[in-house]
Amino acid sequence: PFALSTIGLVNGIIAIILFGCTSCFTLYLLIECAKIVGGRNVSFFSISSRTYPKLSIVFDLAVGIKCFGVSISYLVIIGELLPKVTLGLFPSIPKDSVCLTSLFWITVSMLIVVPLSFQKSLSSLKYASTISLISVSYIAILVAYFFFSGNRPIKNIDNDIDTNFFRVLPIFVFAYTCHQNILTFFNEMKITSRRRDNRHKKAIGSAAISIAIAITVYLTIGITGYLTFGNTTKSNIISMYPPSNKLVLIGQLLMAIMVSICFALQCHPARKSFGNVINYL
Repeated sequence: PFALSTIGLVNGIIAIILFGCTSCFTLYLLIECAKIVGGRNVSFFSISSRTYPKLSIVFDLAVGIKCFGVSISYLVIIGELLPKVTLGLFPSIPKDSVCLTSLFWITVSMLIVVPLSFQKSLSSLKYASTISLISVSYIAILVAYFFFSGNRPIKNIDNDIDTNFFRVLPIFVFAYTCHQNILTFFNEMKITSRRRDNRHKKAIGSAAISIAIAITVYLTIGITGYLTFGNTTKSNIISMYPPSNKLVLIGQLLMAIMVSICFALQCHPARKSFGNVINYL
């Protein structure tokens, strides 16, 4: 919603769909590369070793740094959300309580996400990922609910591209960040055909469905959230709803759980990429 408030409603809708399609196409290209390399150990390193052998280490280093940086941003979100949830659930808690500090909740969350981050395979996180999908679905429904149930007038809706366009551009790009795990996903897929390796078609189908679902969720949250608050929309739209509302508190809690799981999903490829860098050196 915040990105739409910057570049306008129609432009935002076009950007969500355009970047979603672009992301789907790049996933297709990576799957095609994985098919050509073959085997169960396809990685960015093995692919780049065939195209730019001398720069293969650079690709893994870039993936590792990117995943590490994104995972740190998730910890910041956790530290911002959980103190608000705690205060909403226990309003009588002292304002100087350690339970209302970001450091406390980041530390607590690390006790949960670190074991998830060191799982041997990506498939080990399938149940955690299911919880993440439930969480994002709830948030989408929550935002839509407040839009349809509210009587407030729509504020300052326009379609002009603001000068801060390039500041919000990464939001559209990183909204579809899943490419770091697609090769691992391909490696771990089961071959269900006795005649040939059919992981290629299954992976393409899964990628297309995932991106389609993501586009639908982003359009739902983006449009209804933006139409609720207009150009006053903040970067964290959940924080704009009544903090004492139980539905909002549940949404904040689920968002914290979701980014905690996403932390593990970022650490898995980061571990592999940094491992390749170390082995190369």
